[in-house]
Amino acid sequence: LKSLDKKTLNTTASGGAGYEISKALSIAGYDVVGCIYDKEKREAVHRIAKAGDLNSLNVFKGSKYLQSSTDEAFNDVINDTNKAVVFGTPCQIAGIDLLLKSKNRREDYILVDLICHGVPSQNLWSKYIKEGSAKYGYGESPDVKFRDKSKGWRVMHMNIEGEGENYVKKDVNDLLYRFFLLGNCYMEACYECNFRTSSSADIRIGDYWGPRYKDDKEGVSMVIAMTEAGENLLGILKKDNKIELDQKECIEYWTVQYPENPIKPVFYNELLKDLADETKPLDEIAEFYCSGFEFYKKLVKPYGLVRSLIRKGRSKNEQK
Repeated sequence: LKSLDKKTLNTTASGGAGYEISKALSIAGYDVVGCIYDKEKREAVHRIAKAGDLNSLNVFKGSKYLQSSTDEAFNDVINDTNKAVVFGTPCQIAGIDLLLKSKNRREDYILVDLICHGVPSQNLWSKYIKEGSAKYGYGESPDVKFRDKSKGWRVMHMNIEGEGENYVKKDVNDLLYRFFLLGNCYMEACYECNFRTSSSADIRIGDYWGPRYKDDKEGVSMVIAMTEAGENLLGILKKDNKIELDQKECIEYWTVQYPENPIKPVFYNELLKDLADETKPLDEIAEFYCSGFEFYKKLVKPYGLVRSLIRKGRSKNEQK
């Protein structure tokens, strides 16, 4: 899926699927429940945008690689709204799905979950933003873009701006991303996730990574209709010329949504303890817990490429 609106593509994390879904349903009378980054509290939290308030949808744009607090928003949306679209991680959506079913109100809601690999510890973010404020001078409550697309969609950059200072770094050079990409300090439940191969949502969305769109600079969303309601909604968006929507082989989904849970590191508890220790600098923690694994990944990548080329060569010889 790709939004046909260039502004939407420039201001969303991938192809604009979340924004186009929320905009269409807001116009149709649905409240929108999504995740924002609260820079004053320095945490992610879910909020409600009332139906028809399209300007309020902008704060939901973009990825937030943090555990979001949902208690207040989910309680309000269940008790105070007639119908709504709710965005969240698969486990968050599974929770509200059960609540809605217990009240016989599930059909009044559209639920959208995310292709999710895991959510890092809040202690990682707290240490990261505190130390970054002191080192780079962007203040204690800066604006944060976890996925800045100004340098392209496929190359992820952290962008933090405040107090007249602007910090921008590519993912492999950024301390938060170093931990996130290795998956060594996710929330504990992420290592035993039940929703990699199942979903309680009507639609699942995420980045369409992989070779198919390797030359695309603007962003493409992968969307999977999980229910008839989800499929109908995507059909309406396409019919109204809001999106470009092409159907692909489902096998490509599994290259993005890994079906197996990551293995929790043997040093997991020690790492979380160090992240909570205010006396230990994050760069030293990263050097101890990340560097060896990053070096291993660099070795494995070319080895895998060589094996792939050998297999292709053998296949061609067999065909001859």
